[in-house]
Amino acid sequence: MKRHVALVIAALTTSGCLWVVNKAQPDSGPIARDPARVDRGRYLVENVANCFACHPRTTELGTLNRFDKDRGRIPGVVWAPNLTSDTETGLGNWTDGLVVRAIREGVDADHEALVPVHPYLDYNTMADEDVRSVVAYLRTLTPIRLRVPERKLEPFYSLMLNLIPKAATNSLVPDRRDKVA
Repeated sequence: MKRHVALVIAALTTSGCLWVVNKAQPDSGPIARDPARVDRGRYLVENVANCFACHPRTTELGTLNRFDKDRGRIPGVVWAPNLTSDTETGLGNWTDGLVVRAIREGVDADHEALVPVHPYLDYNTMADEDVRSVVAYLRTLTPIRLRVPERKLEPFYSLMLNLIPKAATNSLVPDRRDKVA
């Protein structure tokens, strides 16, 4: 019995600590949108991260942005959100810092953990300059109105989801003049 009580206390303590981490406010300063940064962001979004494979740039929902047990092995249903600057259905009301945190740490503007079908665990070590370039490019997209349905996850998965996000770590960008790097 004592062991069960200790496990419950440990679980609650861990959940509480993670809740506090997820509530931390990211740096919300605006990111400069100079042409070189936007071009780098376009390259990363369209060719490296391939963001539009899941995040639609249309006004209609489709199968590409829906993830469930059959696509993405999600215990429930989630939809990839609108990445344009639409203020009602996209990132228009998010600070640049919130967008950076969502990309790298997997925490949205409401402090909810994102489902890791968005590969934030891979983007966690993305170089600061690269993630700023991604955000600068996303801010140039023509706003579209695309409201995605609320996610519907099994309760246990929702609870466990908050254990996944972690603080980002900066990786240095290789010198672009170095053909090997």
